Amino acid sequence: AFLKTEYPDSELTVFEPRGKEFVCLQENAKELGIAPGNVVKGRPGMADESAYWLERGVAGRRMLSRKTSLDSIEIESRDLRKLLDIPVSFLRLELTDAEVDLLEEVADKLGNVENLVVEYRALFSGPQRLASLMTSLGKAGFRTHIRERFGSPNPLFERNVVQRDFASDHRVTV
Repeated sequence: AFLKTEYPDSELTVFEPRGKEFVCLQENAKELGIAPGNVVKGRPGMADESAYWLERGVAGRRMLSRKTSLDSIEIESRDLRKLLDIPVSFLRLELTDAEVDLLEEVADKLGNVENLVVEYRALFSGPQRLASLMTSLGKAGFRTHIRERFGSPNPLFERNVVQRDFASDHRVTV
């Protein structure tokens, strides 16, 4: 809503993979004058294809390559490379470790993006990939500002982890 209010002539494409949230997004987009074709039930991905989404509470969401449980839902991915063929004033992405690959895949197209905000979460169960993310952004010419979110004030002694098997222990906005 903020971007459409501040920049009323802008063209927005917005993604939401989850059903209830998507319906809400459609209603909000209609009120803001966002074209129905620019409201996508899915997520940006490496290709136009199906993917699976697993969600466990507020802290635990992740993309999967295949259905792994009853909690997995199938969603559509829209090829982000195609969306970046034209100049983009503002791009905001939420990434977990596995999705850093997506940004690396489209790195050569990031020159078409004027402003980029990335919310990055390192999954507790895997390696952190913040260095890869920062390298990709640097190669694309972005200067970075990092803001920690939900971090531990004493990371040497305690880590703030909501769901140890699925959650993130490092969350930053770049």
